Amino acid sequence: EVHLCDFPDDEHAVIMVPSSCHCRAVYDPDNSKELVNFVVPGYGACVANLGGAVQFTPDSRIVTNGLRNFTLEAHEEFDTTQFELDLRALSVACPELQTLSTYYINVVLSVHYNALRRWPIQYMSLTGIQQISDLELCLSDTATQMARTLVELKVTSRMDERLDEEEVKKLKAHDGEFLPVIKEKFPLQLKIAMISAVTSTSSTKAIHLLDTYILSLIFVFSSTPEQRVVQCEDI
Repeated sequence: EVHLCDFPDDEHAVIMVPSSCHCRAVYDPDNSKELVNFVVPGYGACVANLGGAVQFTPDSRIVTNGLRNFTLEAHEEFDTTQFELDLRALSVACPELQTLSTYYINVVLSVHYNALRRWPIQYMSLTGIQQISDLELCLSDTATQMARTLVELKVTSRMDERLDEEEVKKLKAHDGEFLPVIKEKFPLQLKIAMISAVTSTSSTKAIHLLDTYILSLIFVFSSTPEQRVVQCEDI
């Protein structure tokens, strides 16, 4: 027997799970030595007492490594300052994340944010936040991949609150920026390979396999840079 987390005190919110079922779980012995939280497919977050058929097996692997889309939401009635999401920590936990959506959670940035230099985030929608200065810092630092790949950023304040006008002005300055077509400079090995293909003495050159249609697609793509969209609104 396991209980649904949304209804911990409801005696009817109980489901039966086969003892052979393996689920992703979170167990913190410092907070509770008897309870373990886990996700049951089709039911969501559940909780159960350890012991008997319920056993916890530690796993050192980070299960969020391959995560591409992530949504995190807090209840609107709570003070946003109670909930903060550190982009540096998120970039470490989810190194391949491309889309982030948050609701009533402040986004902050640690002093040490080397992981952001390789974070391929492309879309961010942040609803109900109170400060945006750390976001502007990320976009201003061209050493971070986020500054080069973030295509769309949407920010809205909490109800009856206003974002700092100066911070909004700085963040909106990044609206319309053209993003680089390539993520990084070609490595030397790639340049050598390209030169070899063009200058090869072979009767059938690799470059000749690129007909006019393929070449036109390449040139159209390379001449159409992406433009960043930044939206900041007060509700």
